Amino acid sequence: MNLTAPAAPPAPRAPAAAARTSPAPRATDAPESCAPVRGAPGWPLPLPTTRAAWLVAACAVLVALGALHPLIGWSGFGAAALVLVATVSEWWALPRPRDLVVVRVGRSALGLGADTEIAVEMQLRGGRAGRFALRVVDDLCDEIARTAEPPLLSIAEGRATRVVTPVRPTRRGRFVLGDVHARLQGRLGLAERSVRFHAPLAVRVVPALAEMAEAAKVLRRAAQREAGLRRSRLRGHGTAFESLREYVRGDDPRHVDWKSTARHDKLICRQFEVERSQSVIFMIDAGRWMTSEIDGLTRLYRVLNAALLLAYVAARRDDRVGALVFSDTVHCFVPPGKGRAAVERLLEAVFDVEPRLVESDYRGALAHLAARHRKRSLLVLFTDVLSRDQSRIVMDECRRAVGRHLPLAVTLRDVGLDELVARVPENASAAYRQAAAEELLL
Repeated sequence: MNLTAPAAPPAPRAPAAAARTSPAPRATDAPESCAPVRGAPGWPLPLPTTRAAWLVAACAVLVALGALHPLIGWSGFGAAALVLVATVSEWWALPRPRDLVVVRVGRSALGLGADTEIAVEMQLRGGRAGRFALRVVDDLCDEIARTAEPPLLSIAEGRATRVVTPVRPTRRGRFVLGDVHARLQGRLGLAERSVRFHAPLAVRVVPALAEMAEAAKVLRRAAQREAGLRRSRLRGHGTAFESLREYVRGDDPRHVDWKSTARHDKLICRQFEVERSQSVIFMIDAGRWMTSEIDGLTRLYRVLNAALLLAYVAARRDDRVGALVFSDTVHCFVPPGKGRAAVERLLEAVFDVEPRLVESDYRGALAHLAARHRKRSLLVLFTDVLSRDQSRIVMDECRRAVGRHLPLAVTLRDVGLDELVARVPENASAAYRQAAAEELLL
């Protein structure tokens, strides 16, 4: 069984932070929710704006023209002093850092490679009347790239202002958002006050499962088609008891219910139906074969996308879903569960798993599963092997698992190998490459 997944678009690099910050906390130290935080002083002096710089430049021109007439030069000095006084006065009239409160809002989980937003809400509580211009810059990590510059907003007393930063995550895992930096600007637009908010927040970058939305639409359409139809029981060779009926010639004698036979004084046979609400265990290989990339994305990333999508569909069909991630050792095991909560547990357990350059221990992984989960299940083993010895090991372990479970091995299709096999070789070297590709596929 072969699976492919679409490649995520390349993400631009985030621009440098607008202000100096203290070292960012580690992901394990940062909280996963943010309480309201009051501002602290940033740069302690007034920050002149572009308008103030142009006015000072105009005053300098007047001072230079003082060589023609002293009155022009002195007027330039007077204008420069006036601009300086206006700048300092405007800065002094701006709200103090303690008057501003910020809180991070929105989800703490971001989709890998998807355009999303990081938002904060800022409120002015200092009793300063009037409206002030506001520009907010959020400290991001290298793995979360800013896709647009923050806009210029306004803030007034008692009203919360929502500031949205468009971003695009470029790597799975758990990361920390740093401080929030704000600049307040007065009515004249001559000076700005710098305010810093220490509001670290741990965020998770999970696989972007846009396919889940499409799968949900398909499942809804199927449910609509089934609405109003009589649900028939699927009688078959399952193990779920369905009903009793009188024995007829040709029935399997092993299905005779002897207690009912003795009670009714005639042969009674049990009927079974195809099992529902079964367990599906996703075994995800995180060994060295999953470190190679296809179209810029590791094989493990594509496997996680496929496994989570399949888990979502299985959970919607009332199956129990669980997962086991392993390489040379077992990294995590999620017992089977039902519903959306089970899918969320799977996502929480595997979203930051990274492949390791070690040989995978299939025997140890299956032994761990046998010790933790004894009920018969469908085992979906996501792996990739490019050597004959490893392929033989995988097949042998799947055969051993048949006695208790139903194993299904899933590998990834390498589009480059498929194209190389389908191409007509032009020379002997191309023919050798094509033969090697065919051997790998076999």
